Amino acid sequence: MPFGASVVVNDGGESKDPTELVDFVKVYKNLIEPALNSAGCEAFRADKEVSAGDIRTDMFFELATADFVVAEISALNPNVFYELGVRNGLCKRGVFLIRGDWPWARPFDIAPDRNFTYKSALFKKDNNDAVPAKDVEELADVFRQAIKADPQKIGSPVYALLPGLKPADISAIQTSKALYFSTLQDDWMERVRNAQRKGRPGNIITLAEDAPTPVHRVEILFEAAKALIGLCRHEAAEKILRQILKIDPDHRKARIQLGLVLQQLDELMQAEDEMRAVIARYGEDPKASEILGEVYRHLWRLSWKGAKNGLASQTEHMCDTQSHNCIRKEAKENVSLAALAYQHFFHAHRTQPEAYFNGFNAALILATIDHLFDKRPDDFGTTKIEELQQPVQFAAECARRRADVSGDHEEHFWSTTTLSGLKLLSAHSKDSEQMESSLLKESLQLIKDACAFPQTTLFQMEVLKHRLTLLLDLGFHRGFIKDAIEAVDDAAMNHHAACGDHALGHIDGVRAGSQGKCNKVVLFYGYGIDKSGERKSFPAENTERVKEKIEGILQEWDIGEGDLGIVSGIQEGDLLFAAGCRERGAAVRILLLEPSAQEIAGAMWPSEPDDWAERFQKLAHDPRVSIVRHREELGSPPLNPSQARCRHNRWVMHTARLAAEGEKDASFYGIVMVDDGEVTSDLNNASNPEHPAFFVAEIRQSLHYQGSVKMIRRENLTAVGAHG
Repeated sequence: MPFGASVVVNDGGESKDPTELVDFVKVYKNLIEPALNSAGCEAFRADKEVSAGDIRTDMFFELATADFVVAEISALNPNVFYELGVRNGLCKRGVFLIRGDWPWARPFDIAPDRNFTYKSALFKKDNNDAVPAKDVEELADVFRQAIKADPQKIGSPVYALLPGLKPADISAIQTSKALYFSTLQDDWMERVRNAQRKGRPGNIITLAEDAPTPVHRVEILFEAAKALIGLCRHEAAEKILRQILKIDPDHRKARIQLGLVLQQLDELMQAEDEMRAVIARYGEDPKASEILGEVYRHLWRLSWKGAKNGLASQTEHMCDTQSHNCIRKEAKENVSLAALAYQHFFHAHRTQPEAYFNGFNAALILATIDHLFDKRPDDFGTTKIEELQQPVQFAAECARRRADVSGDHEEHFWSTTTLSGLKLLSAHSKDSEQMESSLLKESLQLIKDACAFPQTTLFQMEVLKHRLTLLLDLGFHRGFIKDAIEAVDDAAMNHHAACGDHALGHIDGVRAGSQGKCNKVVLFYGYGIDKSGERKSFPAENTERVKEKIEGILQEWDIGEGDLGIVSGIQEGDLLFAAGCRERGAAVRILLLEPSAQEIAGAMWPSEPDDWAERFQKLAHDPRVSIVRHREELGSPPLNPSQARCRHNRWVMHTARLAAEGEKDASFYGIVMVDDGEVTSDLNNASNPEHPAFFVAEIRQSLHYQGSVKMIRRENLTAVGAHG
């Protein structure tokens, strides 16, 4: 946009005044910047670039990598139109045109493009009137709607009028700023992987939201989605993968991972549609064929799972033989699903022979079919299992050796479990009982080895267990399979215990962690005792009243042993809530944003600091209370204190929601302290994480986890149910 007081030229409209002076500094500072901030954006103006060197280098980088570019086109400023052309040439979308409501027309080349207007009279050079908050909020709402609609269309006239034109590859930019962001990205990636190792999905999502540019955001989001899949947090992973595909609809790997996630969520028809769309678009994709194989195998298992559950509910005395015969009958009747699974696995193996896991899956299905039928159905062809075993064995052994050298833990797991499965298939074909026993023993040890790898994920163990359970249902080496499933369950328990965190996921009901199952998750967001100049606080004389209200709500919700309380700091309200949870037997997690030097200088607890320090120390030494520090988990917070608090609050919200989401039957509750004004007006601006209304709105949206949220009004300390 133009800077300073510029001349707006009449290019032939109805106005009698050919020129007008406009204060564009005021347009930006008093209208555009606050409107963008209100819409959830971080505004950056090109003239604020302070890097050394050619200013155009950084300007071009910002034009190429910004999520959105706002072009103020009221004045016929050549720099503005030049930069607008650069952006439209580089990117398909992400341009918002804005201008004052002057009566003259726009230049011909951009006349068809959509633009937003504001009241120009407010910004004439000699007008000192303040910009009404209503005008700012109206423009903010325009930005919100435009941001929401932007991914659905091609905004650049260049790409709209030249179909097939490919956008520039901005990931390959080599400027100093690009390299700096790449260094930051490496740190982000490592923190995402570390969060996966610790079993903290809330960290993963928070880190993914902080990427500086769209190109970095896509890569970090994809890494985050893979980490969430590793933790079996498939609902959260699905949301992130769909977010990636909004940014980059052509992200092939994200679409394939989405198919995988949908399959894990039992959205099998959607998973099938996604993978068929990948094959139609990109040709014969082995990974898409593999997931289609998984989908059909899963459908096959579901065909007898319902019958099995129905029989189990009819009588507790049904013998194992009857149940087994019923499953075999259903499996035979729906064998066409197994045939589709086999055909896709076999095709993926033939297309990419080094993808040994597909070849093994094809061989395993053949073995189960031969176990079920005296004569193999025609849909499975005439391929002998041994013909598949030999190339799969070679490829898996090579992959395992490569993984030993490279440290590729994922490859190590899949190659090792494949080798285990091949030994099982060999044992199945042996006539010698001694040879069979020896091979089964080796197979079981390989499963234990694979699950014992430090970087083995819950997802990998879940996939392995599902495959083993299918064999168990069909009566395929039942004794061995039971031992193998027990080994996987034990490894999952050890994995949870090593993470030492609540609600990390589960494998078919296997739950663990140093603090056990989490039935209810309660999030508290509140104030501390009155501090000079702070509005959001409560008087010291109301401490007992606050305590009573908190304890009353905890009692109403029957919070106790097996539940988890989460707080966002150690202000007095946080400590009262944490102590209330512990008195009722619930565990507590404190997510701590380290205090700034100013906060330390002003005293953390201005009223009776010794008493509050003693309360905090008591909590800190309680083995059922964990203190998790922002900087250690997410890295240094932004220098801007407001941004630091926003990120911290988002982290708190994600952590609490995902703790509830990680348990099948858990409930999610919230206690939020608010001012009377915040109960109504701020709920209209609930996207701002600095407001208590953010927590109220987010918890309400999460109430499909069978919970509720209550607000404690600071003015009268009366608990008001927002949902119940």
